[in-house]
Amino acid sequence: MAAIIQGDKTMFHPIRSILVAVLAMAGLAAPPARADINVGVTLSLTGPAASLGMPAKRAIDLLPKEVAGQKLNFILLDDTSDPSVSVRNFRRLVDEHKVDVVMGSSVTPSTIALVDIAAETKVPLMSLAASARIVEPQDEKRRWALKAIQNENLRPVAQDFIKRYEAAYGPNSASIFSANVWDAGLVLRAAIPAALGKGKPGTEAFRTALRDALESTSGVVTTQGVTTMSRTDHVGYDKRAAVLVQIQNGVWKYLK
Repeated sequence: MAAIIQGDKTMFHPIRSILVAVLAMAGLAAPPARADINVGVTLSLTGPAASLGMPAKRAIDLLPKEVAGQKLNFILLDDTSDPSVSVRNFRRLVDEHKVDVVMGSSVTPSTIALVDIAAETKVPLMSLAASARIVEPQDEKRRWALKAIQNENLRPVAQDFIKRYEAAYGPNSASIFSANVWDAGLVLRAAIPAALGKGKPGTEAFRTALRDALESTSGVVTTQGVTTMSRTDHVGYDKRAAVLVQIQNGVWKYLK
């Protein structure tokens, strides 16, 4: 029976005890509370690559903060354009902030340095750098690395992104570096619902399910093309991502 404290006396109330027991059993039967999805981000906000990192940071601020009814928390760290700091950031995001996925970094050296740690910690890495070496050749380590970056393409999705970005930061402020973040967000949002059915955010089961869902995304339209990933292709773009452009009067023009 549950004890009831009244002044300096302890009494036992049988009805209260039954209510407490029933509530406890109900709590055990109820579904577990949904945990937030923590998304780590390491970008070059200072140092030589800051001109790439700052537009990406602004795009992070525009990403939706909820997917499939699940809250997304973005934790952003500056790697100062230094691969060693990028590595420390990844570990800090995993150890301190318990992230389920990491986006970054802004340049290839700082991103390649993260591939081994992503595999070691079993936390998916969504590259914002362009080098094929980050995801190729596919092996057990690179299976944890994916990227949604290809050639720029002015599709409806791209037009929507440019409209949002320039509304927030001014005319002609959008760039490929901010688009890379937006595209990573599009692919991540497409993968999260499938992963939620196989594990709770914050657990290794969820992170593994998220990796599997990311490499199973199909027909995701980004600002740069249409991506369909697989176990052996962690980029996923086909020939629709290739376009011809010309510089006319100092401005890029797409050739149809």
